[in-house]
Order: sequence, then C-alpha cells, then structure tokens
Amino acid sequence: MASRTDVCWLDPSTGAHSGPHKCVDHRVSSLLLVPDGRVVSFGPESQLCLWTHDSSDCVRLSGHTRGVLSAVVLPDCRLASGSADGDIRVWNLASGSCEAVISTGHENGMDELVVMSDGCLASCGRDGCVKCWDVASGTLVAQYTGHDGAVGALLEAPGGWIVTGGVDDGTVRVFSAATRECAHVLSGHMAAVFMLRLLPDGLVASAGYDDDVRIFDVATGAYTRVLPGHRDGVRAMAVLPDGRLATCGDTTCRIWNTDTGACERVMDHEASVWSMVVLDDGRIACGGAFGVRVWGV
Repeated sequence: MASRTDVCWLDPSTGAHSGPHKCVDHRVSSLLLVPDGRVVSFGPESQLCLWTHDSSDCVRLSGHTRGVLSAVVLPDCRLASGSADGDIRVWNLASGSCEAVISTGHENGMDELVVMSDGCLASCGRDGCVKCWDVASGTLVAQYTGHDGAVGALLEAPGGWIVTGGVDDGTVRVFSAATRECAHVLSGHMAAVFMLRLLPDGLVASAGYDDDVRIFDVATGAYTRVLPGHRDGVRAMAVLPDGRLATCGDTTCRIWNTDTGACERVMDHEASVWSMVVLDDGRIACGGAFGVRVWGV
C-alpha cells in the first residue's frame, strides 16, 4: 500500500493554514525553507519534494538510492542533500535538475550537512568522520576523526574551532581547523549528542537524548553551566535574538538565561514536543503531538 504525507502551510500571525497538499510515497521527517519561499521536504524515501504554498503539486528531486538524511542551502542558492547512500547531490532549484554528485565514502550516509565560513560543505558521517568538500570540484579539503561511532552535530565556532557531537559515544569534541587536531574532548552527556548551538562570548550549548543542556567554553574545553529540567531528552534547541536559549523536549518548551543558568519560563504543551523554530518577530513555534503552537517569549 502506498504511503502518503500531507503538507500544510501555517500563518503564525493568524493561525490559519492552507492545504493539506498530498504527496504519495513520500514520508517526511524534515522540512527546509529555501530562498525563493518554497519548502523542501525529505525523509526515509530517496526523493526530495519541492513545494509552493499555493499549489498542491510538488517537484520531485530524484537521484538518491536510499533515504535522504540531511539538506542545506548553499551560498549560491542551490540545494545540497545527503543520503544514506553515501552521496551528496547538488540541485538547481529553478530546474529541479541534479548538477553534481559527490561520493563521500561515508558508510551509511551522513546525519548533517553544514556550510562552512569558507564556502566548503561539511558532512557529518555515521562512520565517525567529518569531511569538508569543495563543492565546485567535489574534492575533499579537510577531514576530522576521533568519534567512536556516528557524528550527529557540527558547528563552526569563532577562533578557528570545529565542534562536533557524537551519537554513539556521547562526547563533544573541539578541533582546531588549522591543524585538524582534536584539542578538547568533553564528556558528561549520558546519551547521543544531536544539537550544538553557538552562544555569545565564545560559548556553545550541547544537547541530545539525555535530559541536560551543557554549556562550555570552546577555547578552554571547560563546562560553565549545566541546565537540568527536561525529563525525556532534548529534541530541539534555538538561540533567541536576545541571547537566551530555548529548548524543547518531553511536553515542555523552556527558556533559559545562559548567564545565570536559571530557567525563566516553562511552557507546558501537555503532549510530546518534537521541534521548534524562532520566527522573524522573535516568537517561537513548537510542533508536536498537539499540532503547532506559537509562543511569545
């Protein structure tokens, strides 16, 4: 039997939504907004779908042979997608055509793609490697290793630091971009690390499937704060325009003062919360078993 996903568009100012737009044989685990206002959906199937809010039809981007795990918009407004097949594909969003294929050598694919400050594209492999690619030539320009198992998160921090989060080993590692050497290994998380967010003053927040958010100094590798409170892992994390940190997990969304470590607000949804995004006006939208709720913070 064919599977089907419904894609809806929500206006956060009014709560009104359009759709649903239906796509057969396309299960969705992630959405990505692209510069022209369209949305890319992807998930366990090998295709990506490109949607506009005023049409029920989607453009299918076909070429991967296994599920799509990650996607990112490149500086030239093309789209890069990473798959469990080990390939990165670069798409022209105007034509829907695949313009380049980079065979990464990652076993079982990559969990995240990140555009670096120098324009290179970094892939976080399930084989424990982070690889940086020149998109124009498809050549490997840098590689970082050390994790015991998959790498689930990557962040480039000021001062020439590359920060990675381990899925299987639960560690956070800080690498020198100049030497490619690991400068710090941070233990403390009791489960997979899937999220890293850059905070003011050279600090980074890490979170994942345990209940704590940990804040550390990238240059020294020392923890400065531990933010406990969630009861069933942290599913999403975002930095607010005023520098505070928003996290969601279990049935709550929490707002943290990272200077003091105080939890300033708890918003209880009474059902599981899975995702969160900061809107242009500073409010946050949370999605989960209840649908979508928008909060002023």
